[in-house]
This record gives sequence, C-alpha cells and structure tokens, in this order.
Amino acid sequence: RWKRKGICTAWTYHDLLPMYLFPKAGRLLRTWVTERPAHAAACVITTNEADRLKLAKHHIDAVTIPIGSNIVSLHLSEEKRQARRLQRGYTKSDLVVGFFGFLNQSKGGDDLIETLRLLRKARSNVHLLMIGDKVGASDQSTQIYLRKVEKTIRKHHLQDRVQWTGAEPDSEVAADLNACDVVLLPFTDGASLRRGTLMAALANGCAIVTTTPQTPLPELQHERDLLYVKAGDAPAMAAAVLRLAGDDRLRTTVQTNARRASRQFGWEEIARRHLELYAAV
Repeated sequence: RWKRKGICTAWTYHDLLPMYLFPKAGRLLRTWVTERPAHAAACVITTNEADRLKLAKHHIDAVTIPIGSNIVSLHLSEEKRQARRLQRGYTKSDLVVGFFGFLNQSKGGDDLIETLRLLRKARSNVHLLMIGDKVGASDQSTQIYLRKVEKTIRKHHLQDRVQWTGAEPDSEVAADLNACDVVLLPFTDGASLRRGTLMAALANGCAIVTTTPQTPLPELQHERDLLYVKAGDAPAMAAAVLRLAGDDRLRTTVQTNARRASRQFGWEEIARRHLELYAAV
C-alpha cells in the first residue's frame, strides 16, 4: 500500500479498460499496469458493480460509487420545451429520438441508425437528434467509426432525418435532452453506472431506452425508471421507442422516476459516500 508520512492513497477506476502504453505493448502488460495501483492503494473505488466484481476475482476489495452527471439538470415547462423543439426545426407532432455523447463502437451507433431506419418505416415524422460533439479527440479509431455511421446514414437516405448539434454548453445539452420524446442509448456492453450520458439523461427526466445491463443494476428498474432491450436488437429498440411514444402514462412514469433515481447519483451524495469511505480507512 502506498502510505507515506501517514497519508493513504485512494484509487478510483472509471473503468478497467487496459490503458495504452506504447506500440505493441501486449494486453497482458497493459492489464497488469492498469490493475497494479489497486494492489497498492489503501482504498479502491469503482464506478460500477461489474468492475468491482472483476477486481474481486483478483482478490482486490473495492467499493462502488457511481459517477454523477456533468450536465446541468433542467426541467423545462411544456411551453419552453416546444420552443426548443421549434428552434431545432421540429413540430409538436414530430417524434424526436435523442442520442447524447461521443460516437464510438461501444455506443452502438450502427444499432442507432438501424433503429432509425425501422422507425422511419413506422412513423413518417421521426427524427434523430444527435446531441453534442460527434467524436472525442483521444482515439483516432472513433473517426473511422464515425465515417462508417455517416455512410450508413447516406445508404438509407436518412440525412434529412438526422441533426447533429455539435459541441454546445451544458445548459444547451440539457435543453435538447428535454426537447426529445425518447432518448435512445444503445450501449453494446449494456447500461452501466459509469456512463455519464445515461446519468445526464436521468438527471433531465428523459424517457430512456437503453440496453440490458450485463450485471445487476438494482438502482434502475425496467418499466419503472427506463426501458431495457437486448443489446444489438434494433427491432426491439424501435418497438420500445414506439411504445414510449404511444403510451403517455408509461412515458410520464419513467420520466418522473428517472429524475427521482438521478438523486442517488448527485454530486452531494457522491461526496458524502467518498468522505464516509475515507473516514473508515
């Protein structure tokens, strides 16, 4: 353990993905470097239960404390919500499906566009609002993936159905999340508490369709806080979106409960849990 002059080291993992070291560094070495601090730290924190269980298999005790949303929580009145939709070019009768976050393989961009294609067959007035910047700058492979997704959009002639907002201030992101009828987050590895985009959608009371978690996620229940569908199942995603769009009662229920659920991921609660952990070390 790293202890010097009475100081204990705490180590937090956002995820356990092996870090990049240098060209041709093998996965074994990258994994060893990634996990080594956990063996030395006085306390270890993961943002999700799946990562805690992975560390437990290597005899590393950790505590799960989820991340919070870096996007402000807004609750627009219906009048302001419709004004925001009009600003984006949508009418009250349009079905606006939102997506938030950088595009990469794990975000399910292929499934997102395939779902839009299926929805377009069912609803002539469907639109996809891509909120935020297209890709991050830290991984060049995301540029390749973006081009693949854009090619798929052109292939299915959906260009006029997809709007990209580009980078925008947090308050604008929140306004756009409020403007959507349904937010679709088709993570290929399932929903997780380490996903900041999911946290932002919850904090803004969105009607969310996302993919079934790979490990139990008791904090977020199907048909109570959101709807879960199988990862990679675009027809199921389309059906879930249409279900929320057509059932006012269900949509209102999950929107209300999403805001309520987001309170356990607020920064005050996260700070309290960290202080409680530090005091116990």
